[in-house]
Amino acid sequence: MSTLRLVLGDQLNAKHSWFRDKSDEVTYLIAELHQEQNYVKHHLQKITAFFMAMQRFAEALKSAGHQVIHLTLDETADFKSLDSLINHLIKCHGFTQIEYQRPDEIRLLEQCRNLSLPEGTGLREFDTEHFLLPFEAISKEFKPNTGHRMEAFYRRMRVKHGYLMQGKEPEGGRWNYDTENQKAFKKADLEDIPEPLVFAHNTEEIRQRLHRHGINYFGEMGKQLVWPITRSEALELLEFFSLILVGWSWLEIGVVSKRALISGDKSFEASFFESKLDTLEYFYAYELPKTTGLAEVMLHPSSVTIK
Repeated sequence: MSTLRLVLGDQLNAKHSWFRDKSDEVTYLIAELHQEQNYVKHHLQKITAFFMAMQRFAEALKSAGHQVIHLTLDETADFKSLDSLINHLIKCHGFTQIEYQRPDEIRLLEQCRNLSLPEGTGLREFDTEHFLLPFEAISKEFKPNTGHRMEAFYRRMRVKHGYLMQGKEPEGGRWNYDTENQKAFKKADLEDIPEPLVFAHNTEEIRQRLHRHGINYFGEMGKQLVWPITRSEALELLEFFSLILVGWSWLEIGVVSKRALISGDKSFEASFFESKLDTLEYFYAYELPKTTGLAEVMLHPSSVTIK
């Protein structure tokens, strides 16, 4: 049985169980679809980020040994719908089984469940595996015709999966910090926010493709896309942010410790405050400089971060 598996643009999860095994009888379809660009207007940066991420994911699957069909708007221009594209591929490649991950959008879900396929062609739906709560468990968590507070649901998920928990208690001793988070920023606070570290993905090829096919969109975009488009890039950005965040924390600890030593604070032994200053010095000498290398990688025009 030859199987075609559809991977949508918001399903680029390399940890999905689909990708654990490789088979010459399984082919993955990742396609830029005209129907998805024309049913509603999208922001230009959103379209570009999706298309770039889809291309990178297709390349990564191929490098891992999977069979992949990656199609751009140029290759799908003659197909008005997902149905027509899949039927064309069935005719060309002889697929006897079509599989898809459950779309999050009801419009696409209904389309996938009602694909018009040749007689004898199988159709099977899989979970996306990117939610903590499987779809089939929703009815158990949320009873129809009753009121629900998402706060209570979030707490149950944290307890069940152990996120932001210390044993049975919430990390930090509180379930949320909504009171603090609802306070408005002052103008001075906004001015103190540092410039974000951004990526430098060239957008010209995709911009020209959108123009060739008359895709309508809104918004603006420069010659480079600033957002991460792969998991590895997102993790690099997270590491960069984490190093800076921890650096600020140690700076605050260092200031308090230095003041304590100068004032002769007796709440702890002097060696305690001195150890904090030693750790601060180590972090700034050996850990914080890593941000320079991370920034160079993120701003490099190559696609090395997918490797």
